[in-house]
Amino acid sequence: MFDPGNPKVDQAAALQKFQRLVTPHPWLRRSRSLQQNRLVNNIASTLSLDAWSQSDDENAFHKKNLGINFLCMHPDKEGNATTDPNSKPDISVASRYQEIFMDLVVMKHSLRVMGSRFILDPRFSANLSESDKSFKDHIIKFLDTMPEEAKKSAAWDEMNENLLNNLGLDTDNKNKEYTVTSLGNMRPRSKSQSQSQSPSAPKPTKAKSPSPPAAPNTTPTPGHVFIVNNSVCCMYVDAFLAPVDFMPSQARLPAGTIHTAWRHQLAERDPQLFNELMPTKTKKDLRDDPQHKLARFYKNWPFDRFKADMLKAIPLIVLGHVGFNVEKLNPEEHVALLMETVSDFVDLTIKHLRSIDYKPLARKKKYVLALPVLGTGYGNATDITGDVLEAILKLSSRLVAENDDLDIVLTCADSATFCMAQSFRRNMMKEDENLWPSFRQLKGDDSSNNKLRDAAELAALAAKKKLSIFIGAGVSIGAGGLSWFALLEKIEMDFQSPPSLQNKYKGKDDSALLVADELNNMCAGPDTKNVTKSLKTRIADLCNRPFPSLLMALLASLQPRGAITQNYDFHAEIALNNVNIAKRTRTETVSIIPYSPIKGATTWLLKMHGCVSAKDDIVITKEDFDRFEESRLKANGGLLQAELMTSHMLFVGFSMTDANYLRIISEVRAALNKDCDSKPHSKSQSNSTAVAGNATARAPTP
Repeated sequence: MFDPGNPKVDQAAALQKFQRLVTPHPWLRRSRSLQQNRLVNNIASTLSLDAWSQSDDENAFHKKNLGINFLCMHPDKEGNATTDPNSKPDISVASRYQEIFMDLVVMKHSLRVMGSRFILDPRFSANLSESDKSFKDHIIKFLDTMPEEAKKSAAWDEMNENLLNNLGLDTDNKNKEYTVTSLGNMRPRSKSQSQSQSPSAPKPTKAKSPSPPAAPNTTPTPGHVFIVNNSVCCMYVDAFLAPVDFMPSQARLPAGTIHTAWRHQLAERDPQLFNELMPTKTKKDLRDDPQHKLARFYKNWPFDRFKADMLKAIPLIVLGHVGFNVEKLNPEEHVALLMETVSDFVDLTIKHLRSIDYKPLARKKKYVLALPVLGTGYGNATDITGDVLEAILKLSSRLVAENDDLDIVLTCADSATFCMAQSFRRNMMKEDENLWPSFRQLKGDDSSNNKLRDAAELAALAAKKKLSIFIGAGVSIGAGGLSWFALLEKIEMDFQSPPSLQNKYKGKDDSALLVADELNNMCAGPDTKNVTKSLKTRIADLCNRPFPSLLMALLASLQPRGAITQNYDFHAEIALNNVNIAKRTRTETVSIIPYSPIKGATTWLLKMHGCVSAKDDIVITKEDFDRFEESRLKANGGLLQAELMTSHMLFVGFSMTDANYLRIISEVRAALNKDCDSKPHSKSQSNSTAVAGNATARAPTP
């Protein structure tokens, strides 16, 4: 991935190595089910932030070669990009474009794999189409008339596990209603509600705070509403909504399961902040804004401390009221009140962050706010989950359209809700082409740059469990992490300022390893604060960030069969374990290789270069890499090669210029084609296959 802190790194060696990677080779033999996929003509695909475009002869390249698909993650090809191929793209713009691209991949994948996950779930009964209602009625009738003797058949167990549960049926409930246990009696719907099936989002009752002026010489890009299958309080966003009940009594903090879970996490992951917030005992200790009665946050939240060191900043928790008196409300009124809470949350948060000039976290272009499908748990709106879901999407779409500096993430805690949300979004886009305008940017200006097509093909591969994910440092940068060079520079500044090691070794082979080696020697002694800690301990401290990025949550929502990372942090484990968190069972486990392997796990994660929990395994210096080749960890490379040979690999947040990975991929190519010529190809071949853009040389990512 491009390192904005080190833009002048010599690229010639990296480009030469990459050109050897894309020499012409025969097609892979593909199964019939994959023959329509353009991307699988090559070993893998990578999402590139620092290349303006791909080869001019892209179609021929993909048709004839066994190499890497370079998918440029940048929408802006105007200005210098059209005349100067060496111009630098805006990495923040490209990163957001990449998130939007992955959101589309996730949407298409979920509609392929989980398109009917909600049909038998009574939470969504009022939101089904006529054909889905007819199907549901016939299935229920079939189940009601099935004799008990028939249920003793092994075929019933298979049907129960592989079909009915996947359609949303809660077969653990033994009554004839086939309802989810927490649903209870469904409230009667008014005549108008029965006719429309779902409510419209209410209009705001208060004036909205003004949007800040656009920066000079920039065009505001449209806001976006993301949908993920993950936990709302385990994602690196600017703020998130935790549903609570503001009790009339002020004897204690408001109650809420997400709020409680967050406090437990904070005690473990950020003890300093937890101790700072401990004096908050009652509602009086929450910020009370008369214009936003349904949303509040901690009065003593350390905005100033975070502004001084944004690496220590974490998402702001905003408490939103959902404890309405349901007995006095019909469904339309209940949904309208919940949407008032959403409006208060967004308006209060944006207004305050703007007023104190608090910049978006992770150097993003827009504030990112996350919210759950509020009120559908202990807020007693379970029976109208579909109505709440549709209203949130409508309201969120309007809010991001009205605010130039806002993106919203809707988090769904179970697969049925996630699938229903994606279905609502698809239908809303069909009815109104002005919704989700960010997706239209993906179409590109010609057939060779159509990311809509690329997203559909990656989704199809993921649906067939033929897609593996490689997670690079760029994924963690979206969680406030650091790139390879920025990480080393941050540590160097503890010993000398301004840092100079990168300039010292600039242009030399293995410059990153030389910097790490010298820094390792520095760490043997005390720093400027008279603190002595090893290089690996310092790296572990900097990488031990508690919240995964939005991009990591999107990748986890694909529910890949396997993922590989060189990153040292816990972000991939956290995000993968939070998929379908509300319904997760002990059989849905993540096997962490080599640290916590679990046979029979539904998902596996390979950590190739160590982990913050195993600092001795961290691979950072030249000696570490040499030892890696002779250690037990080398066997992990075999799993990577097997994935490259048996599935399509998607590299995300990784520059594809790492010498070790070029070697591994070259070995895979040689295994797939015994006549593979490892010599550099001719100049004419190079012109037709080289990938244009700025490929930045760098070492393996932290």
